[in-house]
Amino acid sequence: HIKRRFKHVIGLGFYSEGAKLRSIFSYDQEETFDIATSKAQITSQKMGKPNYANVSPTGNTVALWGFRGKNAQLHLYSLPDWKQLNTIKVDGHYVTDVAFSTDGHKLFTISSASTLQTWDLEKETPIANRTLKADHPRNLAISADGKTAAVSFPDEHKVLLCELDQKTEASSLPIPDTKTTALDLSPRKPMLAVACDDWTIQLLDLDTKSKVRKLEGHFGEITNLQFSKDGSQIYSASRDGTI
Repeated sequence: HIKRRFKHVIGLGFYSEGAKLRSIFSYDQEETFDIATSKAQITSQKMGKPNYANVSPTGNTVALWGFRGKNAQLHLYSLPDWKQLNTIKVDGHYVTDVAFSTDGHKLFTISSASTLQTWDLEKETPIANRTLKADHPRNLAISADGKTAAVSFPDEHKVLLCELDQKTEASSLPIPDTKTTALDLSPRKPMLAVACDDWTIQLLDLDTKSKVRKLEGHFGEITNLQFSKDGSQIYSASRDGTI
């Protein structure tokens, strides 16, 4: 466990093979934390006070969204210089969640209209749209190969799994008796990690749609989950102040 402060965190991102953690705070500050040495560096940035953020796996791009009066927009900045790259407007009233491809070249968004969009960040244009048959999405995760999306629908206690290069109906994975707060797909095996509102993490086998393991230890809402690149570890961050 690594003790950190997450009271005002709006986004987290592990990079450099999980050796570093970048935290984005609601009061326009960022922190770069070296997990091995426990050294932290905090800097102030002009972000416009977003409510949510996500850092790319490469560690060189951050997406910010949830701006007051501009809920359907998200802003992209390069890191570590915080130069604004572009602004994206999604199909829906507001952005619900954002995920990057492993190489950072594509962005995936899920909106309040349950529209899943794929964006080419070099061309700054959407290259695919898909509307899911469920309401009130919350979390989005993309597989390492960029072919599968997992979207949680807490009110319906389920996760929808979509094959992005196919037009087949999304398959449903029940998450009974709990609501999801974060999720991620394993890069090495058909496994989904789901953070639950009881502060536990469920590891689910996607082939059998069964629970493989339940992880406990947090004492607050889990805000972020991320598998290591080789799939052998999973990092979790919680509002209890620990990683």
